[in-house]
Amino acid sequence: MPADQNNNTDTIIMKRVILKSLGILVGAGISILSTGALAAIFPLAGVRRAFTELLAEGLEPHSVQDIYLVSAATPNLRLDISGTIERKIAAMQTHRTQVADPLGLAERMRRSGKIVDDGSPYEYAEAFHFIRRGERDLVLEY
Repeated sequence: MPADQNNNTDTIIMKRVILKSLGILVGAGISILSTGALAAIFPLAGVRRAFTELLAEGLEPHSVQDIYLVSAATPNLRLDISGTIERKIAAMQTHRTQVADPLGLAERMRRSGKIVDDGSPYEYAEAFHFIRRGERDLVLEY
């Protein structure tokens, strides 16, 4: 993620839990936290009066330019992960306490990458709802 000299990040990747449209039951806390995090990023992060305690610490407002929402109900961007899926699986397998069925994890991740990829030219893909702030050129591959 590109950042400037003050460690201001221009890109955020976060999980956005949308319960009703997906028919998924998750803890209410996860949904509340993701909604709060998104509100803090967009539009509040760039507003001087939103976080006055940070101004007192010498931190200036910064607007995040690109937001990628994972697990979105309405993805508008799919990225090719064919070349990195094995690395992604290996990374996930290191989270032993977070994975209920480590033996089935690789197959589930490959199947998920195929489902997301439906209809695109990629072998495996990951879907996002992409939000770009500002008026920069944007070319979506899919």
